[in-house]
Amino acid sequence: MNADVPLAGPEAMKAQVAAGFAAAADGYDADGTEFFRQVGIWLVEAAEVPAGAWVLDVGCGKGAVSLPAAHATGPRGHVTGIDLAAPMLRHAAERARHAGLTNVSFVEGDAEDPSRSFRDKLILVLFALVRVCAWHGSAYYPCQRLGA
Repeated sequence: MNADVPLAGPEAMKAQVAAGFAAAADGYDADGTEFFRQVGIWLVEAAEVPAGAWVLDVGCGKGAVSLPAAHATGPRGHVTGIDLAAPMLRHAAERARHAGLTNVSFVEGDAEDPSRSFRDKLILVLFALVRVCAWHGSAYYPCQRLGA
């Protein structure tokens, strides 16, 4: 993001962020580092994602949280990863195929309204390593800090 270019508003900022991650997708987390994978595993363990859960991974990128969550939920659960950057989602879907996971899907979507497509499911939403929130139908359960 270029700080010299003023943004017209939130939608312009989202478009710019999505374009930046789309442009970086091929090289993002592709240099052999284990950071994102390890943090994803830790987050799913810390959230104690139960078998059979329906999980929404907001801003899923290449699936660092989505894939361990899919392992945790097992065949009776499901994980949906949403992200603004379609190229990141393609990488995530390829990683899921490579891991043999069939209970995970990836959708281009906006974190501003993650419940829109999921109103009839109980969903654990894992935010930025520190918060867990849930929706069930129209009921929203406020975020709680992990370990609190």
